[in-house]
Amino acid sequence: MLSKKELLIKKNILIIGSSGFVGKYLCKYFSKKDFLTFHINRSKNKNKNSFICDISNFKQLNRLIKSFKNKFDIIINLSGQDTHDQKLLKKTIIQGNKNLIRIFKKTNPKIFYMSSVLVYGNSKRIQSENSKIKPSIGYGKIKLSGENLYKKLYKNYLIIRAANIYDNFFLKKGLLKNIFYSFKKNKKLKVINLNISRNYIHLNDFCFLIYKAVLSKSLKNQLTINIGFENISIQEILENIEKKTNFKFSLINPNLSIIINPNINVDIKKMIKLLKYKPKFTLKETIKKYLIKNEN
Repeated sequence: MLSKKELLIKKNILIIGSSGFVGKYLCKYFSKKDFLTFHINRSKNKNKNSFICDISNFKQLNRLIKSFKNKFDIIINLSGQDTHDQKLLKKTIIQGNKNLIRIFKKTNPKIFYMSSVLVYGNSKRIQSENSKIKPSIGYGKIKLSGENLYKKLYKNYLIIRAANIYDNFFLKKGLLKNIFYSFKKNKKLKVINLNISRNYIHLNDFCFLIYKAVLSKSLKNQLTINIGFENISIQEILENIEKKTNFKFSLINPNLSIIINPNINVDIKKMIKLLKYKPKFTLKETIKKYLIKNEN
């Protein structure tokens, strides 16, 4: 629970990428709290204080930031999520974060940079924030480039290496959405390796951890942290669903030689220690509730 002292703190927050899957939920979460929030997106958004802007365009971004009369305490940059358009992704992450650093370097608010556990690359070992970094796919490499910008050019940042985030309905694109699409439509599921393990965290836990980080006065100015919860293999997920239903997954394994779904298990001890919170929602229980609601 948050202390009374923490609850009295009011901060102005700028959320970039609020029209994305995680961004939408995070904006709703903060709108229920006592914060003044502004949102920047590439496209129209119905949220109050929402503005269209391409952060890779310095003039456009600088003009918009200057138009705000409020001084921001926290900038949460969720932009640059995985997409097939690698050029756009690189432009958003590299040039976009360079622009943010350039604009906010004098006022020095804390910038939360949304990175990914994919920066660790493919390994069966548990990865802590001090582990060797060697991303094996393009998205992880570009996210790591963004991390390095803050480490070299900015004094007040929180790098968030986020795990796979899921909600109650498994709507976020990725493995879990594909699994439940296969389940609902009785379609074959394409799998590279059933033994591949990844880290997962529920959206509610993720939002609360970001909230805790925003309120915290004890976080260092230059900090990198894993935000996740459970290390679970694809095999375990499929078996969990099959045990609760009469469904049997039909698998397609293309036997690709390149690594497109790396094995990543992460350590969250630092997260629990600094933010004083251990996630409450488990993937197993979320799957159980989902299957009960959709049994017909």
